[in-house]
Amino acid sequence: MKMFRKKRRRSADISAHSSGQGITLAPFASSLRNYSLEKLRADTRAAANVTMLALPQSIAYAAIAGLPIVHGIVCSAVAAMVAPIFASSRLTVLGPTNATAFMLFSFFATHPQLGARSGELLPLLVAMVGIIAVLGSMLRIADLLQYVSRSVMVGYISGAAVLIIANQLKPWLGLGPLIDPESSGTFVGFVIELARAIPHAQWVPTLIGLTTVAIFFALRTWQPRWPVFAITLAVSSAIFGLLIHEHVGPFTGVETFRTFSFADLEQGLPDIFRAGFFKDFSELVGVACALAFIASLENSLMSKSLSSRSGERPEANQDMFAVGVANMASSIASGMPASGSLTRS
Repeated sequence: MKMFRKKRRRSADISAHSSGQGITLAPFASSLRNYSLEKLRADTRAAANVTMLALPQSIAYAAIAGLPIVHGIVCSAVAAMVAPIFASSRLTVLGPTNATAFMLFSFFATHPQLGARSGELLPLLVAMVGIIAVLGSMLRIADLLQYVSRSVMVGYISGAAVLIIANQLKPWLGLGPLIDPESSGTFVGFVIELARAIPHAQWVPTLIGLTTVAIFFALRTWQPRWPVFAITLAVSSAIFGLLIHEHVGPFTGVETFRTFSFADLEQGLPDIFRAGFFKDFSELVGVACALAFIASLENSLMSKSLSSRSGERPEANQDMFAVGVANMASSIASGMPASGSLTRS
């Protein structure tokens, strides 16, 4: 009985500490009290639109990170279901993003010995991101995010966008096999390798990319309120996917994403008892801290931006806690790191 009372007292102390830090385990309960059928209809329409956008985006972000598409799809689904349970904002949607995908890609590209084991190390890395974010929320580190200049974040995202565009020119022009991975380890080296390989660009993948871009801008001009990104990918994939699948003329043999099966959805819990675990942990801790910071910062900026239009009062530490829990869930499901997506939100 004495031991039971002692454990109960510890549990109460932890709950009191969490409450004192502004962390609650069920912030959604207050929203459910005034929930109605009308709100359910609106949420259903929003969920359908976000799903149309999230699925192709998750595939694209997995490709940017250099990972199989299953990791992006799983992260998008799991994070979107788990994060709202713990988030203070009712508008934020978590999943893979440009910034986290690029950071993951750049880390594994500059550490080829770890990049060769990215599938094995990914659950451990994402779990570390989640744990760091949860601990940060308990210590009120999210309060410090307000001192990060918006110019810094815009500069980082802009730089990441340039690097992402340059990296995606490789599959767009069909130059993947011609780019030397050793010489393209830096941005300057990659641009030089790309310039050397451009005379050998393939016209079929280039045509597919240009047609997709044309469809996007045409839809955005004609119906800007539609989910243009998702519709563009759906239409372009339906047209060219059929041509590639049916081996029509020059579209025969065009490279496509590798599909996945239910076997690829097996849980990916990190094996903490294997040999070399602590060595891997020490090599991943730096990028895990950076990913946790970027994910929390993105989510905080997005939440504040949306709250200024909706009248909400987001709690930065509560939202950081949601980011941490979502990443831990994504780790169990073998997903990518999850962050706040402004486009989907």
